[in-house]
Amino acid sequence: MPNPVSIIETFSPDTILQSLLGAWTIERRVDDAATLTGNATFERSREGEAVYHEQGTLRLSTGYEAAAERKYLYRQSPDGFAVFFAEHPPRLFHEVTLAREADGRLFGAAEHACADDLYRTEYQFEPGANFVICHRVRGPRKAYTMTTVYRRMADTDR
Repeated sequence: MPNPVSIIETFSPDTILQSLLGAWTIERRVDDAATLTGNATFERSREGEAVYHEQGTLRLSTGYEAAAERKYLYRQSPDGFAVFFAEHPPRLFHEVTLAREADGRLFGAAEHACADDLYRTEYQFEPGANFVICHRVRGPRKAYTMTTVYRRMADTDR
């Protein structure tokens, strides 16, 4: 895999996916009910999408542990990106328009209705090597906040 480009080198809404290519560590918290630690990669596909793949260990507050895995497809748009479930055919999860905040960070928000439950998602990209995705899920069957922190892996970590 070619060396990933630092987020700071191509830090704009229309090039954010190029900035994300490579390997990341992830730390996720789901309220006080669960945590996940592991790794994630963004790799370019033949179709030009960024294929997201995460693997980690899920730990429930009860002490139960299990391996966990998730995949998505990210497609660049002029002002951000669209995220698709990695299904055949891919199904849209949400579209994100990014805007630059006064402190230089990129921020975006999106929504996704899953039956009667609503996922409200915020993305926060810092000009450096970190980003955060926060899902707030509310509805008759779900009520939780899930926050994931991504940190770029150093070459020595790979």
